[in-house]
Amino acid sequence: MTPPPEKTPMDLKRSRGATMKLTDIAIKKAKAHDGQLKLFDGGGLFLLVEPTGGKLWRYKYYYNGAERKLAIGESVANMEYLYTTAS
Repeated sequence: MTPPPEKTPMDLKRSRGATMKLTDIAIKKAKAHDGQLKLFDGGGLFLLVEPTGGKLWRYKYYYNGAERKLAIGESVANMEYLYTTAS
């Protein structure tokens, strides 16, 4: 009987819930139906999708053992929509 293969760093990263990077198409198609939807981009960065259609970038980090969130701003895809409808 052969021993199981060694775990690589990438296998360990996948097992901890690694996320795929968000694409422009995924951001534009994202819709929250019941409450807020969080789409993670990796490294603490996520897109918060509101039921009203707002898409806001947030960054989650830890400081002195406490979880903090930094508001970065509105999604560029959402801003393009606002500019085209305002004209």
